[in-house]
Amino acid sequence: MTDVATERNWPANVQELNIGEFMHLGIDRTTHELYWDGQRIVTKHELGQREYFLAQLAAWSTVIATVAAVVSVFADLAGVTGK
Repeated sequence: MTDVATERNWPANVQELNIGEFMHLGIDRTTHELYWDGQRIVTKHELGQREYFLAQLAAWSTVIATVAAVVSVFADLAGVTGK
């Protein structure tokens, strides 16, 4: 068995599966979901309510900042000053 962590830049605690360990791995051929010892392997993560709120807040803040920057550029080009 080779040193996968060094060879493939994987984290140090990640190891290759040997042939005997593949007996634990399964697949549902209709849904294409992976299973380990009969337990479905979770391969996705959905945002929680708080994470979703913070992502929306960050996105809208970015939109507002961009619009303000564009308005500022046009005001500078037009020679409008706030003084």
